[in-house]
Amino acid sequence: MTNPPASGLGDVAIELINQSTDCNNSQIVIFQKNVLGGIDELPVAWKVLDCPSNHRCRFTYPAALTVSANDEAGNATAPQPCSPGQLFTMRRLGAGSVLVPAGQASAPGKIEIAHEHDEAPIGVRFYRGGSLMASRQTIMPRTRATFLFKPALWIGVVPQATEGSVYRDMPAGITILSMEFMRSVVIHMTGSCANPAQPVQFAMTHT
Repeated sequence: MTNPPASGLGDVAIELINQSTDCNNSQIVIFQKNVLGGIDELPVAWKVLDCPSNHRCRFTYPAALTVSANDEAGNATAPQPCSPGQLFTMRRLGAGSVLVPAGQASAPGKIEIAHEHDEAPIGVRFYRGGSLMASRQTIMPRTRATFLFKPALWIGVVPQATEGSVYRDMPAGITILSMEFMRSVVIHMTGSCANPAQPVQFAMTHT
């Protein structure tokens, strides 16, 4: 058994073992979440797994993040790397806008976006492993938005899910699994989608 990393910021190798029954009409959906989020931050299906009963699948939870911002017209900046503890500003450049690093955030674990425009709100999107994982629709001019992403999975079973789908609320039956200080974990999925008396459950062990 390997020792866990000194911080919760490393990549995590994940194996999911589906020991449930009657779940073949639904997908296993993994969400991320800004734990400092507001009402205009809606849940995004970061990863959707087609992992039938009595199968196992493997994937990686990358530590690296990228961020992109968009103006009111929908024009988006190119995604760029970002890390906890960074401050970015959205600035006017000619007829367009740019999102640029601007030093340190107010706390080591936070990512902050400062909107320096006067005219209109902007939106921000975060990606993990190239897939959309979180977004904030409205950051008002001359304000700062704060994001804190912990190494955790919000996981559940959702019918007809697709990666990148945005939900009005977090779906029912979601389990939160913390992966802090872990390099490799196994998630066991048990229960039945068709039997309310034995609902689907997720439990995790580290290896």
